[in-house]
Amino acid sequence: MTRHRPSRPVAAAIKALRISLPTHDVRASAHASRNDSYIPVAGSDIAYSDVETTLGLAVSSAALPWADARKARRPGGWQLSIELIQAEAEQREGRLLVTLSVRATLRAREGKVYLAQTQASCRQAGLVDPGRGAPVIYSCMSRVGRDLAGWLGSVEPN
Repeated sequence: MTRHRPSRPVAAAIKALRISLPTHDVRASAHASRNDSYIPVAGSDIAYSDVETTLGLAVSSAALPWADARKARRPGGWQLSIELIQAEAEQREGRLLVTLSVRATLRAREGKVYLAQTQASCRQAGLVDPGRGAPVIYSCMSRVGRDLAGWLGSVEPN
């Protein structure tokens, strides 16, 4: 049995990349469909933590323009639930490879009215040691956020 020691949390990449918390009317919350709250890196003894919180922040930040443009339509705002359905990381020949897949469900915050659902995924790689791989994972999360923001652009909530 391989013992995975926690690495620097992915959330530390937010501080390192100077990303600020969004203040708008869409809240993204992420949760894993599996029981683990971390992503182990196959081929190493590293595991990434704070994945759900950081994914929620990446998606919420990307959704800011959509939410700002639609403030008047839904004064209570929106809830974007992100289910992490696949989260894999592996170290191979000096390269870190990360794969994330999510299911996103958009609801009105008031009354929890269902509005729309989609899926998104990304695959990101970097020539880094897994212990320094948080920016690679955050880059993948940002890609998922941008993809979901593009999808939101096609959603016209009532």
